[in-house]
Amino acid sequence: MLEWAVPTLLGALLLLAALVSALMHPLLWSVRGYIGFSLLLALAWAWLGAVGLALAEAVIGAVLTGGLLMLALSRQVAVEPASVNRLSGPTKVLLLVGCLLLSAVLAWTLWQGPKAHPFSLWLALVWGLSCFALVNGPELLRRVIALNLMGAAVFSVLVLAASLGGAIDSRLYVLVLMAMVIALGATALALWLIHRLQAESL
Repeated sequence: MLEWAVPTLLGALLLLAALVSALMHPLLWSVRGYIGFSLLLALAWAWLGAVGLALAEAVIGAVLTGGLLMLALSRQVAVEPASVNRLSGPTKVLLLVGCLLLSAVLAWTLWQGPKAHPFSLWLALVWGLSCFALVNGPELLRRVIALNLMGAAVFSVLVLAASLGGAIDSRLYVLVLMAMVIALGATALALWLIHRLQAESL
C-alpha cells in the first residue's frame, strides 16, 4: 500500500506545482511554483534512493535556478503578455490535445517497462503540461520555466529507471548532475538574452 501511496502523493503534488509554474498569474507565483516543484522533486528523488542527486536538485534547482528566476523577475521590464505571439483558440486546443497525446504515449511507454511504477504516470503528465506551456506561454520567462520543468521530468525518468534496477549506478549520478549543470547554464543564458531583448525594445 505504501509503495503506491507515496509516489501517488508525490506525483500529485509535483503536478500541482507544475500547474502553478506553467499557468499561474502573475509570474511571481510561477517562480514560486517552480521552486516548490524543485523541492518536491528533490524529496521524490530521495525517496527513490538517489539522495545525492536529491541534494543536487535542491541546490541547483530550487536555490540557484530559482534565485536566477527571481533575479530576472525583479529586473524584468514591464511587458504585456500580448507582446509575445499567442496562439488562437482552435490552435491552442489542438496543441493541448497533442501534448496530452504525447503524455499518454510517454506514460504507456514507461508503463510497459519491466517494472511499472505509478510515479512514471505523473512524470508523463508533468512533461506534457510543460510542453504545452513552452509553446503557448504568454511570457518569455514562463517559457524558460516550462523548459526547466521538461528537463526535470526527463531527469526524473532516468532516476526512476535506475532506482527500479536496484542500486543506482554512479555513472548515472554523473550524467544527471552534468545535465542539471548544463540546464542551469542554459537558463542563465536564456534569462540574460531576455533581459537584453527587453532592454533593446525600449
